[in-house]
Amino acid sequence: MNNLLLIKAKSRLGMKFLPFGGDTVLNIGVENGPDAVLDEHFLGNLKDKYNLKILDFSFSNPEDVLDEDYYSVFSKETKDLSEKILSELNFNNYKFVVTLGGDHSVALASDIASLKFLENKKVGFIDFDSHGDIHLSKTSPSGNVHGMWLRPLLSDFDEENIIQVANVRIPTDNFLYIGNLILEDEEKRFINEKNIKIISSNDINSNSSEIISYINDFCSRMDVLHVTFDIDVFKKDLVSATGTPNVNGFSAEMVNICMQPIMASKKLFSIDLVEVNPEKDKPEMTIKIAQDIILQFLVGVDK
Repeated sequence: MNNLLLIKAKSRLGMKFLPFGGDTVLNIGVENGPDAVLDEHFLGNLKDKYNLKILDFSFSNPEDVLDEDYYSVFSKETKDLSEKILSELNFNNYKFVVTLGGDHSVALASDIASLKFLENKKVGFIDFDSHGDIHLSKTSPSGNVHGMWLRPLLSDFDEENIIQVANVRIPTDNFLYIGNLILEDEEKRFINEKNIKIISSNDINSNSSEIISYINDFCSRMDVLHVTFDIDVFKKDLVSATGTPNVNGFSAEMVNICMQPIMASKKLFSIDLVEVNPEKDKPEMTIKIAQDIILQFLVGVDK
């Protein structure tokens, strides 16, 4: 059987401060997302097909961190997790790696580890999301790492603690957004400046075959693929149990259209699956969709 690494990255440290946009509730409970998705029944099915290794890592709770220590604590714990993941990858032969969050900022650790492990390969990064997460600390309207974790991997950054940890880069030509992104001005400016491609639902509705062709071409240019998948890429009536649901998110069919060429490429090595909050109302459907996404990607890897 193939070796499968599952990483439980239990965190809501990415959101210490109230989110921007009028919300008055922190995303409490998202740190329990990994356990909710990897429940006993789901793990039992995976154990029938794979040799599983589960790495369990808990970040500090944001209320236990002083404001002035926020970036240093986040950076240290991101470094600790990335080193644990990299050590596992270096000393074991894993066919596929799944990081379960937690808030999306946990992807900084898994992405750093993947980039370092695959340093001699051309790695394509695909981000399914409803948010850009590419602010600088000085432009972030909230101050939460949740909304800036991706920026230091793509370009220069302005927070020294995070710079020291995020010491690898994703060339913007190797990066692709998929989702109806809700963006602030700085994020729009950066995306336009770097000419980063965004595939929206309008693109898919206008010409789905052209979009499939584009994703195929993107994948063909890469040696290996990493997908970071925020469950809030789906529309709110499908995934209500997440921190910042998007009423204009993707349908299940749209997500599937974009996933098919990724799986068909047979280049997928690792994914992040984040932002499931089992303490939100009626979480069962959100958890089930998250599990189905993991299984679909695994089918592509196994082919």
